[in-house]
Amino acid sequence: MTDPKQIPHLVSLLDDDSPEIRQHITRELMAFGPLLPEALKKLSLPISPLQRIHLDDIFVRQKRLWLRQVWPSWFSLKSDEAKLEKALSLLAFYLSAGERQKPLSSYLDQWTKEYRKIFSQEKIFSLIKFLFIFKGMRGNEEDYYHLQNCNLVSVMQKKKGIPISLASVLILLGNRLGLTIEGCNFPGHFLAKIHINGNDYFVDCFNKGQVLVAKDILRLRQNVGDTMEMVLREKVTAHMIVRRFVANLIRAYHVQGAKEDSELMIALFKAIDQYEAQFDFLGTPNKELMPQPSRFYPGDLVSHRTYGYRGIIVDVDLQCQATDVWYYGNQMQPNRQQPWYHLLIHDSDHVTYVAENHITLDLKQKIITHPLLNVFFAQSRAGQYIRNEHPWPETRF
Repeated sequence: MTDPKQIPHLVSLLDDDSPEIRQHITRELMAFGPLLPEALKKLSLPISPLQRIHLDDIFVRQKRLWLRQVWPSWFSLKSDEAKLEKALSLLAFYLSAGERQKPLSSYLDQWTKEYRKIFSQEKIFSLIKFLFIFKGMRGNEEDYYHLQNCNLVSVMQKKKGIPISLASVLILLGNRLGLTIEGCNFPGHFLAKIHINGNDYFVDCFNKGQVLVAKDILRLRQNVGDTMEMVLREKVTAHMIVRRFVANLIRAYHVQGAKEDSELMIALFKAIDQYEAQFDFLGTPNKELMPQPSRFYPGDLVSHRTYGYRGIIVDVDLQCQATDVWYYGNQMQPNRQQPWYHLLIHDSDHVTYVAENHITLDLKQKIITHPLLNVFFAQSRAGQYIRNEHPWPETRF
């Protein structure tokens, strides 16, 4: 390993005229890992503007390499709460803007102490009051898509975030206080979920901790399907929450044109999927990881479990064939290693691409109207839609 005493000499050669020497020096400094900035700070070296540019590039590369290496460390932790805190701590460290910020655990510990000074008993509603009245946490409406909204340390410092980051603070603080607070993977607006006296309540952390019941949410979102109730009841795991964080970062980096960061986040997302693919829904190791046969076929009428729209299947892919840009640009990222379907959406001119676990057989079995219906189907006397030989066009996502 590189001798720390050599750092001043190495830094002095960073702006050497020889590309070969600069490349060698970069490799030597890279060997220090993400702690190099702290070592340089202690040495208080005079650093030229050009040396600073090279050092900043090294710091970024070190962080990327470090995050790739440590990312799987949270997969096998025993509790969901431990998994969530570890994963979000890693993301917070990566997203820290150069300076060495205190770890997420320090902020959670400090706020837990502050809560206990104000309230004598640990109760969910008093924790909500603490966060959204005493601490003044609120939705970051001014800069909703900023990367730091996925950095829980920054969120706690600025008292602002997006629905999922604010809900995660509530969940993690609740865990420290022995309070059970879950997530609700509501499309486009993540919620926290609490269970009191046999009833489920939902906390809209983006809107100052507003507490809602299921019927309020369903009434506000009348455009979604009846199966939205399934989303409200669904058990949301740490893996699901972290996937949503990482998907947000993929989109944010893509918009910024930060290709290397976007590719890193895609690698982290795929690592979660690869780990989950080793187990079935009961947590039993899967021996068969080959693509599964489809449950639906061209001509089947289906409805979307979340959004409720009806449609007809035109074509089937045994795995998702969309590009990363398309896949991570959507609100939900269902597992790619399952059948995906091309659908004509009823009573519109829209075509969509949807994963098998997001659709169910349409029990209404009513007629479908779509301008492309006759291009791909003939209708039998019994009213069934028979797929013809007209090929589905090669889709470029």
